Amino acid sequence: MVNYEALRNKLHELDPVTWGRIEFAAEAGDSEAQFLLGSCIEDVRLERDDCEKWLRAAAAQNHPAALHHLACTTFRPQVVTVTCPGTEEGRQLLTRAAERGSVNAQRDLAVSFIWGDHPFEKDRSKARFWYLKAARQGHQESQATVGSMLVRGDGRPVNQEEGLPLLELAANGPTSYEGQTATEELPVYYSGAFGVQPDSEKENYWREKAKCYKANELL
Repeated sequence: MVNYEALRNKLHELDPVTWGRIEFAAEAGDSEAQFLLGSCIEDVRLERDDCEKWLRAAAAQNHPAALHHLACTTFRPQVVTVTCPGTEEGRQLLTRAAERGSVNAQRDLAVSFIWGDHPFEKDRSKARFWYLKAARQGHQESQATVGSMLVRGDGRPVNQEEGLPLLELAANGPTSYEGQTATEELPVYYSGAFGVQPDSEKENYWREKAKCYKANELL
């Protein structure tokens, strides 16, 4: 079995024989090979139209990453990658990708409902739904965002039992802006804000961790 994930990280190093095998697999209907070729927008071995063709072929087989990639890529008049699709087709593709488990599509769909730019409407309840889907798959930004939404009741209803643990997961994750934000919010919540049961031990723990985050930022 071909490890397409490994190949994706070294596309520019592939020899002609391996490249030919990937093209053969794509022609034979392998959706992973089709997505691999379709995602090579900057590779000189493929024309822009060929990339679109392979992405559409993989998307037709409901390949989650291909659906997401296609939803967020404009091929004409030039290739542009965006977060929130600006067309009805893009909205449908992004929704299909999210429904099929693409964590990046779930996050982008949530963002689309937050901003409400055409063809999306502002809907914080739907945004929370998709952020939560992505958060449960370990997406740190989504954990931090939806954790706070759940604690505050943003998008209704309040669910602090799930929101606080998600914020803690984000805070304990890789160093990032989202991780820092979650770390700074937790002592506020554990102080009793937004109806959270006060917990001085957790408040002090997260306050100290937030100070460490800030100190590392200044180094």
